Amino acid sequence: RNPHEMRAARAPTGRNGLEWKGGSESRRRASRFRAAGSRGGPPVGDVDAVARVTVEVHQRSTNTQDRASPPGPRKDAKYSVCIVGESGVCRTPLAAVLLDRKLDELGIGGVVETRCRCTRDYSVGERACETASKVLQEQYSASVPGQGATLFDVEKDADADLLLAFDKFVAEDVMREITLMELNRPVDEESAAERTRMLGDFRRDVDGGGEVDDPLYGNAGGEEELGAVREAARQIEEGCEGVAEAIAAALKGGDADRSGLRDRVLSGAADGEDLGRLLPPMLKSR
Repeated sequence: RNPHEMRAARAPTGRNGLEWKGGSESRRRASRFRAAGSRGGPPVGDVDAVARVTVEVHQRSTNTQDRASPPGPRKDAKYSVCIVGESGVCRTPLAAVLLDRKLDELGIGGVVETRCRCTRDYSVGERACETASKVLQEQYSASVPGQGATLFDVEKDADADLLLAFDKFVAEDVMREITLMELNRPVDEESAAERTRMLGDFRRDVDGGGEVDDPLYGNAGGEEELGAVREAARQIEEGCEGVAEAIAAALKGGDADRSGLRDRVLSGAADGEDLGRLLPPMLKSR
């Protein structure tokens, strides 16, 4: 069966009545899934749903043939950040450019590894959408990142020192996969969930829980979408500045092991939403 037909069959109609037709519509597939009220998480208390999610996570980890090939981890990095979005074609490339720029401005770009991932596979391999590319070029005089959207691989990406999600939907996807991966690990072993935060929690003058909403959700292009992406870029820039400054302060704070650096950076975030509560009861504390 044609892959486009399969994806179209999976993607229900969005709240504005838009239907996925492939091509340029791929960047708004997230809206369809969210409007349908299904983000991939199992309903509370549904044992079969949990089992299905377990199989889904296993398949994501083992079937890498259709994924973009990400660069390997940098061995000279003293700290690593994994930014996770949904489709990987709008907020994620914006954050990739803006975080790397701020790290370079602070003189620490050479020792901080950044990687960008997505939780949904409907745009894997695609580069930044047209609207995000326009904002990067016109507002920041920046080029579009060369790497296309790459699926979050919990076995490889959960080792990052800091995992950043844009909103509670993405955070729920990340937390679920982390928890499923760690179900059989010793209870006293550090969990990657403890290193997962909202990017907005690092924004100044934001009282915790700062989500960066998906600017493509419900939009169909034009000036309205462009304005939404510009606003998202502003929020992302503020969050990236806060993250970069927290990392810089941690690195300048003297010798510390990896765990110490992680704690220092996390202390720079506001007390945001308890992401653990996004998980269904069966997947909470081991």
